[in-house]
Amino acid sequence: MPAGDPSGSEEEQEASGADLGDILETIAGDVHNRMSEGDVEDAFIDRGFFDALGFEQHGGDIQKERRLEDGTRPDITTLRDSSAVVAVYEFKSPTESLNDHTSQLEGYVSTLKAEYGVLTNGRSIRLYERDGEGMERVVDFGMGDASGVDYLDTVADALDKGEWSLGSTAHVEEYREWIATNQLGLESEIAQTFFFDTFRFDRQGSFGELVEATMALLAELRDEQDQSFVRGAFKFWRQSYADIPSKKNVPRAWYPYVVPDGENEIQDNISQDLLADFMFSLETGFALLSRLSCQGL
Repeated sequence: MPAGDPSGSEEEQEASGADLGDILETIAGDVHNRMSEGDVEDAFIDRGFFDALGFEQHGGDIQKERRLEDGTRPDITTLRDSSAVVAVYEFKSPTESLNDHTSQLEGYVSTLKAEYGVLTNGRSIRLYERDGEGMERVVDFGMGDASGVDYLDTVADALDKGEWSLGSTAHVEEYREWIATNQLGLESEIAQTFFFDTFRFDRQGSFGELVEATMALLAELRDEQDQSFVRGAFKFWRQSYADIPSKKNVPRAWYPYVVPDGENEIQDNISQDLLADFMFSLETGFALLSRLSCQGL
């Protein structure tokens, strides 16, 4: 793995090369010439390839990308909990030569600062590692006899999600070192879309988790006797700057945040205090996000 890669300790459970080999052989057995590249992609998802590598949530740590009009979009990207890109996957139909698509994958890997790139047609699979602005081939093998490949543990280790926790000082420090040389520039449309997809408002996504954690921190600090500054600052914001919508104008997507736990998520149950906390936390999240955007992540 790249130096400084924020993937967690060696003691943590990683994907088994043997299990991965069995899955790849099963996929190869499913593949036939009439399949499209979308069918090959679905086979990897349905046969548990990403599950075996520790990825759990489509739209979360597995990003199935929307394509641009010209079709130039990566098929799938996998993310760590830190939102760093583990790998970009490009799927092709079984009759296509992988040699014709290497440069396309290399462009995605470089733009998204992915650690690895994977190119497959369901019969053969190639693993590449990013090297500066380019990439180097690590392995290339037929999937039909994958269980006989003696370097599958290397593949599994490279593509595994690993563990990352914001509560771990070691993980955060590793990530800070890693991001210093792997910043995602926002000049290209692909990178811009990836940035906003990653930080879109979704309770299961990074930005939604940030808002929810900020609300919890705000409530905790206000309850502490020695945090008069926090209480005063929040009161001043609420009286002077807050633009809190009426209940009828609160979007449904906000209900999980502004309706007390245990109550039905309906308009009448919206708490004005929770709504104020949510608006303060949402504005805080937007401020942090704008800083990240200005710095190119």
